[in-house]
Amino acid sequence: MPKSVPETATFPGKYTLPIAAGCLLLLTFYVLRNYLLLRDVFLFLDIGSDIPNAYYPYYKHFSEYIRQEGLPMWSFQRGMGQYIFPDVVSSPIMALLYLVSPTSLLTALGYLEWFRMVAAGLLMYWYLREIEAGPLTRLVGSLCYALAGYMVLTSGWYPATGNVQLYLILLLIGIERLLRKDSWWLLPVVVAFITTESPFSLLNIGQFAALYLLARFYAGHFTVRQSMLTTGRIAALSVLGLGMGAVVWTGTIYILLNSPRGSGDVSYTAKLAAQSLFGTADGVLGYTTLLRWFGNDLLGTGNNYRGWSNYMEAPAFYVGLLSLLLFPQLFVLSNRKERLMGAALSSVALALMMFPYLRYAHWAFTGDYYRVLGLLIGLGLLLGSLRVLTILEQGRKLNVWLLGGTLLVLLTLLFTNLTPTLKPFVNVGLRGMVSLYLLGYTALLVLLARTNAAWIKIAMLVLVCVELGQFANITLNKRDVLSRQQANERIGYNDYSREALDYIRARNDGFYRVEKDYASGPAMHSSLNDAMVQNYRGTASYYSFNQKNYIGFLKGFGIIKPNEEFETRWAPGLRNRPLLMSLASVKYTLSKGAIPYRGFGFDSLTRQGDVTVWRNPFALPMGYAYDRLLPESLFRRLSPNQKDVMALNGVVVPDSALTTYDGMPVISDSLPALTFEKIAELAQARRADTLRLTSSSSNQFTGTVAPRKPIVLFFSIPFDAGWKAVVDGKPAPLRQVMFGLTGLPLPAGQHEVHLYYDPPYLNEGIWVSGLAIAIYLGLLAFFRFRSRRTSPPVLSSSELPV
Repeated sequence: MPKSVPETATFPGKYTLPIAAGCLLLLTFYVLRNYLLLRDVFLFLDIGSDIPNAYYPYYKHFSEYIRQEGLPMWSFQRGMGQYIFPDVVSSPIMALLYLVSPTSLLTALGYLEWFRMVAAGLLMYWYLREIEAGPLTRLVGSLCYALAGYMVLTSGWYPATGNVQLYLILLLIGIERLLRKDSWWLLPVVVAFITTESPFSLLNIGQFAALYLLARFYAGHFTVRQSMLTTGRIAALSVLGLGMGAVVWTGTIYILLNSPRGSGDVSYTAKLAAQSLFGTADGVLGYTTLLRWFGNDLLGTGNNYRGWSNYMEAPAFYVGLLSLLLFPQLFVLSNRKERLMGAALSSVALALMMFPYLRYAHWAFTGDYYRVLGLLIGLGLLLGSLRVLTILEQGRKLNVWLLGGTLLVLLTLLFTNLTPTLKPFVNVGLRGMVSLYLLGYTALLVLLARTNAAWIKIAMLVLVCVELGQFANITLNKRDVLSRQQANERIGYNDYSREALDYIRARNDGFYRVEKDYASGPAMHSSLNDAMVQNYRGTASYYSFNQKNYIGFLKGFGIIKPNEEFETRWAPGLRNRPLLMSLASVKYTLSKGAIPYRGFGFDSLTRQGDVTVWRNPFALPMGYAYDRLLPESLFRRLSPNQKDVMALNGVVVPDSALTTYDGMPVISDSLPALTFEKIAELAQARRADTLRLTSSSSNQFTGTVAPRKPIVLFFSIPFDAGWKAVVDGKPAPLRQVMFGLTGLPLPAGQHEVHLYYDPPYLNEGIWVSGLAIAIYLGLLAFFRFRSRRTSPPVLSSSELPV
C-alpha cells in the first residue's frame, strides 16, 4: 500500500482546494476574457463554424419552442420536420442555456464554457483527492485537465462532446469511491448522464473504464474473486444507470437508426472495414499525431492549420508539457505491476495511433477521426504522469538521467521535420516556446529532486498556469470570431430577414413555409439552419442525422446525390427548386437576388433593406388532395423541371403499391408542355379538396375534408412512425409517398381528420426510467437505513491507478 501524501505546513499545505479553485477561476477567466467581458461572442466563424451553424440555432430554437409550446417533440424548423425531443433533453449541462432568454443566448454561451472548464478542473481535483494524490499533484492535475487540448478545442467547435470530459472523470470518481469506500450511489447517475448525452459515448468511455479497472485490479491488492464481484457490481449499477436514462436514449437511437448514416444507406462502414488491418499511418497523419502531443496549434490555428484532416478533427492529445517529461519516470519509480500495466496500456495507445484500422474499429467503422479517442489517450498520459508526481511528493527521487534523456528525445522529435510537406507550416515561434517550457520544467524537476523547497513547487505551478493559459489563449482567441459590434450590426442572423419575416407574419397565420436564396449565418460555411434562429418553417437542414425520409424525398427529386454522405448532413432543401416549392407549402421566398423569382411566376411584395419578399402564387396548404397516382418508374425518367411540375399532377408512389389505392387512376405519360398556365391549373386542382384546419401546432393538425372521389390527402411531412392519423374517430394508416413524405388515403365523403405526433418509444422509455429511478431511490433509502444500524464495511486501500 503506497503512502498517502500528508497535508503539511509547506506549500500548498491545507489550502490546496482554495488555491486550486482560485487558479481555475482566474486562468479560465483569462482564456475566456473576451467573451466574458462581452468584447466578442462565442461564435467561431472559421473551421469551428458548427457553433453558429448548428449548435447556436439548436439552442435558440429549443429555448423558444419551450416558451411557446412546451416540451419540444416534432419541429418544422429542422428541415421539413423532425423529431427533436432527445436532442433537447439529452444534456443537463447544455440545458442550462434554456434558463436564459433566447435574446441572451449569445452572452450565455461564453459563460457556459467558463462553467464547464472550471467544473472539469474541480472534478479532476475530486478524483485526485479520492485516490490520495499529493497536494501539488491535485493542483497540477486539475489545471491540466481543465485546459486540456480536447476541452479547449471542442468548446470552440462541438460543445456537447466536451461534456464527455466531465462525465469521464465523474465515472472514474464513481469507480474509486466504490473500490475504496464501498460508495455506489454516483455510478448509476454518471452512466445515466453519459447515455442521455450520447449512447455512443458509453461505448467509448466504457472501453476506457474497462482498461482502467484492469489496471486497478492488476496493480492493486485484488484477488480474482474480488475483481469478479466488483466487476459484477459495476455492471449491475451501469445497467441501472442505463435504465434511468432510457427516456432519452431510446429516442436518440430512434433518430440515429432513422437517418441515412444510422441506417447504413451512406455510412463509411464498408469502406473502412475493407482497409488493411496492418496498414500504418502515413507521414502526414504520423507527424500530426506527434506534434499534437505538444499542443493544438503547432501546425497552425483554425483555418491556417495544415496537418492531417482538419484543425478540429485532428487528435487532441495535449494535457500539459510537464506530463511528457514525467510519464517515462513511471517505469523506474513505480512497482513492477504498475510498470507492466503502464507498458501494456501504452502499447494499446501506440497501436491505435500507428494502425488506423484499430481506430476505425474503435468507432465501429463509422468514421475516420479521433475526437474523444484523443481525450482518452491524453488522459491516460496525464494519469500516469500524475502518479509519478505523487511518488515524488512522497519523497522518492526522480531519475535525473532518464529525465535528461526524455528531454533530449522530446526536443529531437519537436525539431525534426519527419514530413517535408508539412515543414513550411510548423509554427516556429510556438515550437520555440514549447522547447523553453520543456527546459524550464526539466530544471525545476532537477531542483525538486534535490530539495523539497516550497518555492520550487510555486514556480512549477506558475509555469503550468502560464503554459496552459498561453496555449488555450491561442486556440480560443487567435481565430476568427464574431465580435460584439458585428453581432449588433445588420449582418448574419441579425440581417434584414427579421423585418421581412415580420412583414409576412403580420399578414398570415396557419401553416406555410418560407424559403431563402441566401444564408444568413456569419461563418465561413453557408448556414442551413436559419429557420431555427429566425423562427420560420423552412426546408433546409444541417444536422448529422437528418431524417432518412426527408433525405429520401430530396434524393428522389434529384436535389442531392445518392450515396453522398456529406449531402445527407448538409441538406439544402428546396432553395434552388422554385417550381417544387408549391408541393412543400412554400408560400414565400426571401431573396437577395441570387434566383430570378419573377421568372418563375413569383410576385414581388416588398423590400426590407437588401431582402426582397416574393409570394408564390402556386403555393398549396398543408393537407391537399391527389386523385391520381404517378408511378416511380415513370417519374424517374423525367427531367428536373418535369419532375417538379408532374409532382403537382399526381402523387408519386412505388410501382409495387399502385394496386393498393382502391383503383385510383394511374398516370401513364408526362405532360406535353410546361407552362405557368399549366402549373396554375394543377395547383388549382390540388386546392379543390384541402384539409380545412380547425387547429394546428408543431405536433398535430385537425380539420375536415370532403372529397367527391377517393383521394390521397398529402402532407409535406417526412414519413415517420410517430405520426398517427385518426379519421372520423378511427385510426387510419398513413402511407409513404413522394419518396419519403406522408399520404393518407381517403374514400369519397365528409371526413374529420386528426393527425398527431406520438413519439416512438417515449412512453416505454418513461416507464423504464421511472422504474429504474424508483429502484435507485429504494436502494439509497435501504442502504441509508442499514448504515444507521450497522457500521459500513471499510475496504483496505489499494494501489493508485496507473
